[in-house]
Amino acid sequence: MTWDADNLTATVYFTLTQNAAANATIDPSHIEFKFSGKDIYGLKMNPKFDQFTGFSGVV
Repeated sequence: MTWDADNLTATVYFTLTQNAAANATIDPSHIEFKFSGKDIYGLKMNPKFDQFTGFSGVV
């Protein structure tokens, strides 16, 4: 993860892997990213805005 303090944004990197048999389908349009942590003050994110679903087209 990288943090941009000037723009108050974070970039999160992750790895997506196939199942052991390599016969499953990874469908980016059905991946949901959800944040359920707390900030340094112990506050949770607004539950109306704590998830994102959709594919940006970036590979």
